[in-house]
Amino acid sequence: AGGSRRGPFGDFLRLADEAAEGRPPPAELASTGAALARKLRAEMTTFRAADVAQIAAAACRLNHRDPALMEAIAAHVLRGMVAYPLFALCNVANCFARLEYSHRGLMDAIAGFLAEPSRAEQLFTIDIASLVFAFGQLGHSGPATGALLETCAARLQQLHHEIGGPNCATILNSYARLSECNPELFKTLARSAIETRPESFEVHHISVIMNAFAKCSVRRPQTMHLLGGFLEGRINELSPQNVANIANAFAKLDCYNHELFVSLQRRLVQEDLSAYKLYELAILTHSLAKLKFGGAATYSALFGEAALRTTDRWEPQSVAQLLDAMRRKHVHLHEPLAELLVERFLRDFRKYAVHPLTQTAWCLVELEVLDLAGRAPPEAAVEGGLPQRSEDEGAALWLMRAVLERMEEQNGERALTATQQKYVQQLIRDYHYKHEVDYGLLPQRTKAFCKSLFDVPSSVVASVARKGGRGHGGRGQGGGGAGRGGDYGGGFGEVGLPA
Repeated sequence: AGGSRRGPFGDFLRLADEAAEGRPPPAELASTGAALARKLRAEMTTFRAADVAQIAAAACRLNHRDPALMEAIAAHVLRGMVAYPLFALCNVANCFARLEYSHRGLMDAIAGFLAEPSRAEQLFTIDIASLVFAFGQLGHSGPATGALLETCAARLQQLHHEIGGPNCATILNSYARLSECNPELFKTLARSAIETRPESFEVHHISVIMNAFAKCSVRRPQTMHLLGGFLEGRINELSPQNVANIANAFAKLDCYNHELFVSLQRRLVQEDLSAYKLYELAILTHSLAKLKFGGAATYSALFGEAALRTTDRWEPQSVAQLLDAMRRKHVHLHEPLAELLVERFLRDFRKYAVHPLTQTAWCLVELEVLDLAGRAPPEAAVEGGLPQRSEDEGAALWLMRAVLERMEEQNGERALTATQQKYVQQLIRDYHYKHEVDYGLLPQRTKAFCKSLFDVPSSVVASVARKGGRGHGGRGQGGGGAGRGGDYGGGFGEVGLPA
């Protein structure tokens, strides 16, 4: 039989069994896997569902991502799915995800098959955790996936007493990664999490659960507080990524646990922060500042470490986050870090999308450090593609002119959304207020662009005019409508720019 343990099938399973002692020679693994793929393709009917499930599990243990073998496994499953035990389908999908091999046809078929309520009711918690992990890991979405996740959520409400901490973390994280923020599911799993004994959790499970709530903006302050309490005495077990995720979750959800953050602060001022990746350091610092937590020692350590990352690759988001943290904690302004951030801003200037460009420039205005652009190496501006600075142009004026010209260019490429326009308006108002003289020295075209962002759309003007016309000829209350229209126009003028 093709599925006997003789030949390529048996050899492949043997290699997987021996993998615990060391990875097999690459040449032997490649040739055995290729032979098995050919045999599975040619003699598909001789392999049982259990055999193929074993092959998938073995490939996963060997981290053997051979497209020919993966396609052969998918073909067998698709051809005889009804013969597979339901848990085996979950395991096959899980193996494909762990090997990061995306097969849309297979995943859609499994989703549609298991979304049938009569089949979903036969799944256990571990099956569902394994299954939804696969879809989350591969980022596989679509109508079939949505139906499956709805069915699994309903099944989990029946199983909430059996879910446990690790499965709760896997399931919530998977739903959050797929942006499937089912309120009832989060409510059910929140109850399961707080009913689980704290010692049953690994610390990263708690971090993952908190992060899932934050990703889906599901605010449950009591749950967050209780989960934070589960970390008592275990703060030092957290990885840097766990620490950043926990701080970010509390900040995004506007929740707080004083004892937890006191313990985190104690750790931060004592540990070697070089273990943190730059984006983790930026997220952590920004989150603490949003929570208004921490004193001079904490921010001196965090800003000081960030200032040492002169050779790291700085993403626009990290620059904006650290500047915003300094803005929120202005009393702890760290000038060496501010200089570095301005230099990085200049070097990557044209890589900044509208939001980080607006946020970064606004923070520089609020911190009153636009002039630090004059201390940056000349090659930074050249590398970032900024316009040339004239001899009589101050550094602060030059940088802000470059920002506004870039925004005009971005607006021409794609019109600013209402939200983006609101934030750009705030930037322009604050810059005009703090740097009135420099604003007056901007080129006329740049000032015209700024003013255009405050113009009342013609549709609004026409609407107000129509209301006003009806008001004059109508009852007394109609006249009040016209008055409100006038107030609207005055209100807009108050936030507009002077001529």
